[in-house]
Amino acid sequence: SSLWDKSSTELSRLFASMKETECSRRFRLRELLIVFLKQQERTWLGLPSVVSPVLKDLVNRPMDRVSIEDDVQTSIRLRAQGIQKDEQEKKKSKPSENETNKKSGLITTTTSDAN
Repeated sequence: SSLWDKSSTELSRLFASMKETECSRRFRLRELLIVFLKQQERTWLGLPSVVSPVLKDLVNRPMDRVSIEDDVQTSIRLRAQGIQKDEQEKKKSKPSENETNKKSGLITTTTSDAN
């Protein structure tokens, strides 16, 4: 139980760290994209119909910590569910050892069968 508690605590710290890193990355990426698009807008004034909506969308996108954390948490949850689904499908498609041995003509015995 103590090992489980320590592992759980460490995983919680790891996920909190990952969440913080992802939030920081998104904040920085947003700032870089805004600077880049403003420069592009000045360079390509002939294309305001393309640049303006993208810039407007970036500027108006919610960037509060709660929204980002929810988005990150949803991404983690969806990925975990995908992994879990893959694992379940692998278990369903993998024949059991006894079925494999029966097909090959091998007979498996347990210690209780031998006695």
